[in-house]
Amino acid sequence: MTQEQLELPLKRTRPALYIRLSEEQLKEVETLALERGEKIQDFVKSCIFNEGNKRPIMSKDSCKEVVAQLRKIGNNFNQITKQMNSGFRRNWYDSFEKCQKDLSQIRNSLVSHVAS
Repeated sequence: MTQEQLELPLKRTRPALYIRLSEEQLKEVETLALERGEKIQDFVKSCIFNEGNKRPIMSKDSCKEVVAQLRKIGNNFNQITKQMNSGFRRNWYDSFEKCQKDLSQIRNSLVSHVAS
């Protein structure tokens, strides 16, 4: 090398880490990153340097489903309350049973997402 070549600043690149994963492992990393709404590299960095490998209880879509069910239950409870406060006591049992069914659906949804 000539003296001139030695004096040129060396081009620095960002350090990188390469790891080998099986197809199954890569799919799991992709799934976990997607559940968090992060890029794979950001997810891996956060696992190493920040939070560890915390998984959300459920996906955003599942959360939206739970919120929708809760709205239905709230509406049913309002209807039951209105009937009871008006002194109209017949046929409110059906509404109450509907609320119980909706609560069971939410519980089952949460249990299935937490268990997976």
